Amino acid sequence: MFSAQVAAPSSSESTLQKLSDLGFEAMFCNSGLRFMRYAAEPCNTYEINLAPHERQPIADDRQTIPRAELATKEKSSYEVEQIERYLGWPPSQKQKR
Repeated sequence: MFSAQVAAPSSSESTLQKLSDLGFEAMFCNSGLRFMRYAAEPCNTYEINLAPHERQPIADDRQTIPRAELATKEKSSYEVEQIERYLGWPPSQKQKR
């Protein structure tokens, strides 16, 4: 079940009609106040059952990457050299990472 509030009872007829056109049945739950920034406005709360509708099937178009094309965890000496250069370390200095 899904609860929805319609802010003004005067606009609830058009909202309920749109829901009905889409195939949903809105069941009235209660009426109350919706507290806005400067005032409290009347509102109605309805419940809509979403379960009877079928879900759209989603195609699984993911492809697996062959192991030969996966990157290795080890970095090439060129990459290590460039990282050390970026960090401002001299090329001969080796620090723990």
